[in-house]
Amino acid sequence: MKQSTKDKFNFFVPLSFEKGTDESGTVVRVKGVCSSTTEDADGETLYPEGFDFAPLLSTGLLNWNHQANKTSKAICGQPTAAKVINNGQDFYIEGFLYPNEEGRNVAHLAETLEKFSPDRRLGFSIEGQALERDPLNDKKITRARITGVAITQSPKNPNTLMSI
Repeated sequence: MKQSTKDKFNFFVPLSFEKGTDESGTVVRVKGVCSSTTEDADGETLYPEGFDFAPLLSTGLLNWNHQANKTSKAICGQPTAAKVINNGQDFYIEGFLYPNEEGRNVAHLAETLEKFSPDRRLGFSIEGQALERDPLNDKKITRARITGVAITQSPKNPNTLMSI
């Protein structure tokens, strides 16, 4: 059975960064709302209460700008927690960046934007597969399997903002 590209999705929401240290050195933690019931620039609305994020937590990764399927160098971290909050309206994750080149690049860019730009920030964009759509409006995804999360500079929602 051929997978429909119509069932694949990406959706941008802002994220926040936090630096800390552990026995191995500097750790950059990320957290934020990855998805919400807000309509995106493509006219799609995702409903987090219908998300299956078990694949994200068991094998999913954080990647730079949806590039993980093109190069392993884009992989920059991993999620550590995922939950639906705000009465089913928002999908929230926590994770950390790897101390590899891409993880350091993402952290550096986030810090640069925070320091020098009054209105530009990085954000999250979820990756996965739509499992069920509203029968009256196929732009409404009511059930989805979440498999990965991209950190991106290309928001579908330009009104969102991230803080470090």
